[in-house]
Amino acid sequence: MNIDRLKTAMQAKRINQSQLAATVGISQGAMWQIIEGRTKKSKHLPDIARALDVPVDWLLGHDIAPGEIIRDDEGERVRLLELDIAYGMGGGAFIEGHVEAVPRDFDAGWLADITRSAPELLFVARGIGDSMMPTLLDNDTLLVDRGQRQILQQDRIWAITYGELGMIKRVRRRPDGKYLLMSDNPQISEIEALQDELHVVGRVVWIGRKV
Repeated sequence: MNIDRLKTAMQAKRINQSQLAATVGISQGAMWQIIEGRTKKSKHLPDIARALDVPVDWLLGHDIAPGEIIRDDEGERVRLLELDIAYGMGGGAFIEGHVEAVPRDFDAGWLADITRSAPELLFVARGIGDSMMPTLLDNDTLLVDRGQRQILQQDRIWAITYGELGMIKRVRRRPDGKYLLMSDNPQISEIEALQDELHVVGRVVWIGRKV
């Protein structure tokens, strides 16, 4: 088992050692042994992968190609990567392979209904903070389409960079060519950006939330 990937998946899922142990059905001590790399192989690997919503192969250290089609008895799924936009959108460009990416599977038919873009142009991110409340809550799942990078419609939600910061904002283009980066939380002030200060990574095309 790749311990770094295990810890990355736990962070992405926001689940701690005791919670993971309870979900898998083992003691905290046994889970500690696994997380610390004291146990090289574990019969609980499939249960751990299921609890973290990641493929077993990925936890074993195998490479995962974004946009990969998975066909099995459950149907046809598309494997996308969950990326941390806080680290992935620095310096005005989206950085591939910037951090360990966590794979997430989506039903292929459902995904085709959401967007016409090729799967390799899609990635998953997480909502962070409260600037887009109530539309987005902390830890919401966001599907970002990098096939849509031109702001042709006002006030849509986009993954963008502004300077060195990656963020999720509504964007409005003004007649003078400047852009307003807007939060849905009325307590957060708008940001005025020049065209060369703003880089569009992709449009947020779907928001998922656990209830």
